[in-house]
Amino acid sequence: ATMLPKRAIVLLFLSVTFHLAGITLYFIVITLIMYRFSFYPVHPDALIPPYWINMGAVAITTLAGATLVSQEAASQLVATLGPVLRGSTWLAWSTGTWWIPLLLLLGLWRHGYKRFALRYDPQYWGMVFPLGMYAACTDAFARTMHIPFLLPVSHAFAYIALVAWFAVFVGLVQGWFDLVRQH
Repeated sequence: ATMLPKRAIVLLFLSVTFHLAGITLYFIVITLIMYRFSFYPVHPDALIPPYWINMGAVAITTLAGATLVSQEAASQLVATLGPVLRGSTWLAWSTGTWWIPLLLLLGLWRHGYKRFALRYDPQYWGMVFPLGMYAACTDAFARTMHIPFLLPVSHAFAYIALVAWFAVFVGLVQGWFDLVRQH
């Protein structure tokens, strides 16, 4: 391993510590959310777009893990914890991936089956960033873990995030026009 300055070693130590603590806290929160979904009635108005932020949080965790794994050659600490970091990063990525179809199904249930009106709400911006973050984390995960067949997934999600951004922006502008017409 390359000799790193003491400050870099401390920073990597803290980064690994916070990464692993973040995963732990994430799973505590997700357990509570899944408990709520499983044991309490779910109403369409409660399935707000910021639930996508849960997926975005684990995407950020994946990106952080992939970045740490990429430092294995430079740090003995990271190299020693390499298997743990690779496993936790894979766990974070697969959890984020699992959230996507669940959130899409819940959205279909909310707007399709329950006929909850699909109109602009500022909370839809809470979907845009997580989609972009999933694209970024999947790219970093695929490159760090040497899984090239995932690269097209990251590219597709970059376009999906762009389309989502555009759709929410159009909704925002339409809302402004509606406001102007009312006055």
